[in-house]
Amino acid sequence: MSETEKKWKKNKYNLICQQSAANELKLHLMFQIIRARAENDGVKDALLTRSLRVLMGKQNLTKS
Repeated sequence: MSETEKKWKKNKYNLICQQSAANELKLHLMFQIIRARAENDGVKDALLTRSLRVLMGKQNLTKS
């Protein structure tokens, strides 16, 4: 395996790890939103939803 291939695979691995961490964070926020809604906690729901939107916006910017 050449150095170029090793670098490419390492970069790909790092990207997959970052995407996995971001997905885990999004899921965590989504479950917290569901819990807040079940508890009729509108303030917490709004804050968590805003956090999720900000996170999604940042991810969309990095993909562009």
